[in-house]
Amino acid sequence: MEHLWIEFTNSISWSDRGVTGALATNTLRLSQTQQWEITVKISLVSIPVSDPVKAHEIYTTQLGFVSREFNPEASLAIVAAKEDPAATAILLEPCRDNFAGQYQQAAFNANLPIMGLSAISVSAELEKLKSAGIKLRPELDRPDWGIVNVFEDGCGNLLMIEQAKDTS
Repeated sequence: MEHLWIEFTNSISWSDRGVTGALATNTLRLSQTQQWEITVKISLVSIPVSDPVKAHEIYTTQLGFVSREFNPEASLAIVAAKEDPAATAILLEPCRDNFAGQYQQAAFNANLPIMGLSAISVSAELEKLKSAGIKLRPELDRPDWGIVNVFEDGCGNLLMIEQAKDTS
């Protein structure tokens, strides 16, 4: 039997100094049998950085991301994975003199990665990062509770990279 769906889509967006972007899209589906299915995907996350313009340069030239949106005058920098630029993006969020800066510093001082990334070949990615001048932090690897492959992003954050899960 063929399924028929009616879809209602609601987008949540933001605007700052004339620049807008989407934060999330919610889809509500109504089928022939009156079942509701809500689909929510993460479309944007943020990482605190003191200088979004400098962070954009590091993330696009050394960490291997692509620019999704960049407006230096508005301190707006959004990057995404090169392999899937339409997927979840990272807002390089200015954190000068606010709670985000305190959070960033506290996480760094506690040796806690602020975000986790994944790669098909972690060892190959670590070699790329190292050759691009990114500081690896092997002393923070803690395999007994899962934090491994920690590196500094050059913008005041620790990030971790793990083996991508096979979703096939």
